[in-house]
Amino acid sequence: MPKRKTGRYESVTAGAENVDAFIPFDLPPAHPALFVEGKLEYRLREAEQALVRLDLGGDMVPCLDWFIYAFGRKEAVISSQIEGTQAALVDLLAFEAEERPAPNADAEEVTNYLDALALLLEHWGLLKARLLYLSLFFKRHREEYYRRLDLSRVEGNWEGWIDFFLDGSPPLPVKPSLRRGNCSISYPRTGCDCSKPNPPPAPQSDCSSNCRVIRS
Repeated sequence: MPKRKTGRYESVTAGAENVDAFIPFDLPPAHPALFVEGKLEYRLREAEQALVRLDLGGDMVPCLDWFIYAFGRKEAVISSQIEGTQAALVDLLAFEAEERPAPNADAEEVTNYLDALALLLEHWGLLKARLLYLSLFFKRHREEYYRRLDLSRVEGNWEGWIDFFLDGSPPLPVKPSLRRGNCSISYPRTGCDCSKPNPPPAPQSDCSSNCRVIRS
């Protein structure tokens, strides 16, 4: 893939000093245009079909807002940690719970991520809810994540970034499964008001000792 120019430099004044500011070009790239053909195109179509299945799966959850409440926040925390933010999940929950929270740059960074995620989902119309979680994959492959990001920044290799992104896009990104023995689990519907951002009611379970939750 030929190298692309990813932006231009513009001379600006900052603190009484002249510096060259980098101004990135708009995306998608135009010179040359994004090359999505062959294997990459096939993988992209597979990922789009997986998103459709994921969207349908979300429709089967009785109270979807409860389901994604913790997952969305955990995703935001992990994504922010990749960039160096130190806030943990408990910090975010405490920050959101306070009526007038004290300034906390790390927690605010995580809440900004949540807002950005919601805006992207609404803009692209790919999913009706926040059901796609990739940050744990990026964190586990942080070195490759930075290498690919660098190549997209320096050489304009967006095809390589898309290919890496698709590596982290399994058919069902959130995959908790329940191995059932003599077990049944149900969530009480009483008091389950999805419009209220409160923690969901605890599941009622009559699990025996041979039932366990596994995560792949």
